[in-house]
Amino acid sequence: MNGRYGAISAAIWQDRKFRKLSDGGKMLFLYLLSSPHGNMIGYFKLPVQYALHDLDLESPQAFYELFSELQEQGMAFYDQEEEVTFIRNFLSRNPFRNINQVKGAFKQLASAPYSRYMEELIRILPKGLSLDCKPETSATFWEKYRPFSRILGTNEVENDISSKGLIRGFETEKQDLKGLTRGLVGACNTEQNSNQNRTETEQGATVINFPASPKKDSLQEFKVKLSLMLFKKDLYNSEIGEECIRIYRNVGDVTEALRRIETCSSKAVSHEDMITLLQREGHVEEKEGVG
Repeated sequence: MNGRYGAISAAIWQDRKFRKLSDGGKMLFLYLLSSPHGNMIGYFKLPVQYALHDLDLESPQAFYELFSELQEQGMAFYDQEEEVTFIRNFLSRNPFRNINQVKGAFKQLASAPYSRYMEELIRILPKGLSLDCKPETSATFWEKYRPFSRILGTNEVENDISSKGLIRGFETEKQDLKGLTRGLVGACNTEQNSNQNRTETEQGATVINFPASPKKDSLQEFKVKLSLMLFKKDLYNSEIGEECIRIYRNVGDVTEALRRIETCSSKAVSHEDMITLLQREGHVEEKEGVG
């Protein structure tokens, strides 16, 4: 990381979860916090062979066994299939303090590989907004975060980080940016335990033992990938999001739905064009389905 991102506090040695780790587990966690392969959002590609070399470990199994300690404590997670590492509380320890850091974080998010932990990363991203940042920094963050919160913040998503609060916050962010930030960070902290329990309950020992990935929720995978696509293309509004989800429901396949939406976006020159093209695509699929 070249000293640019991760900060390791001396208080870590009194941290209850950290103290429960074996010496090898402690070494692995400190390595993740200061890894040369890391970034400013705590979610990054980490091929096993890189970690074996850096940590002088003998086999992938040794790496997985150490990582299982971190997963048991809810400190960090590893997607073996995608070779992606996610450090759960990295953002709260390394908050964004200015506009450039916010822009850099979203740029890294846009280029990050997809894994089953990306949705949780997106949901807790507000924890990365420093409470003492300037109003313009908060405004930039919430504007960039809008596609993610609106697409993922539907009634179908359980344990959402107060989606109604997010929407109200967008409407009032200019009036009370710092108050909104404090409220959202508080909401994130409140949801952390329930999200952790949900993750551990659903994935349980299966994830800790690094088997094949558990069955994915295709709709949620689609929404995460859709929000990233629309963010990159700067083509988001609520109607576009609704039409995109309608296309997915008609097609029933993540890859095919995203391909069709990508085709529409390549032809659109405005938000209005995008909506028209999506409606046309969705209408064709509905007629085919009826026949």
